[in-house]
Amino acid sequence: MTKKLKEYLTSVIFLIFGIFLIFFSGKMDIFIENDVGPSFMPKLVGITLTILSIAKFILAVNRKDKEMFSDLLIDRGGIYSIVLVFVYFLILEKVGFILSTILYLFIQIEILNKYDEQNIKVKILVSLFVPIIIYFLFTRAFQLMLPAGMLG
Repeated sequence: MTKKLKEYLTSVIFLIFGIFLIFFSGKMDIFIENDVGPSFMPKLVGITLTILSIAKFILAVNRKDKEMFSDLLIDRGGIYSIVLVFVYFLILEKVGFILSTILYLFIQIEILNKYDEQNIKVKILVSLFVPIIIYFLFTRAFQLMLPAGMLG
């Protein structure tokens, strides 16, 4: 696969992901009228991702180099991470912030560590405590609602 084709492919994948974020963040419930709400950040990330992927595609089209083949292999960890974010976003509202984030963090840590068996206790502790701390920080300190899902 040529480097230029990889650039086209990655920009199209991120464009689809950005549009996906924009579309599905619009379906989040608004709790307080005229408030930022839970859809603000996913929408902002989606818009930014869409703009950057379009810019990357345009730059790839305008590239002048004639590199025919690239010996770089596709990093499956990146693909798994993108799929994992899609799944996380789909289950977030139904399952709830705490449970879906615990699951997401554990799997993401496994992907980034290339399924390394070491420090499984640390992975479990981080996956359990980080979402709980974030949940209480947002709900108590910032007084923001996060999806409760099955727990609420």
